[in-house]
Amino acid sequence: MTWDPALDELLTETVYFSTASAQTRYGVKTFSTAQTSARARIVVRQSEVRTAQGQTVMSAATVWVKSTGAISAEDRITLPAGILPTSQPPILSVERYPDETGPHHHKLSLGF
Repeated sequence: MTWDPALDELLTETVYFSTASAQTRYGVKTFSTAQTSARARIVVRQSEVRTAQGQTVMSAATVWVKSTGAISAEDRITLPAGILPTSQPPILSVERYPDETGPHHHKLSLGF
């Protein structure tokens, strides 16, 4: 199954990703200067999620992303201004959904 163009009507926002590239000696993550854009649907609603580390926490929003590329909880997402108090919330979890031909889209849970 290929991407149904009718789904594009639901993807009303554009988000940007920067890949985590390194960590300073003080533990601060640094990110690639190159950004990748993707169409997305952002739903601001608190829900309980399990992080990549296995902790159960509350998320601030869920983002459905039209992307077959690799997205990691270590990466940085940039949202349009005004959706959440910060435009670069932490990515708590990443779920990758395939169809019979391979990767199809991602579901991200974002923190506060």
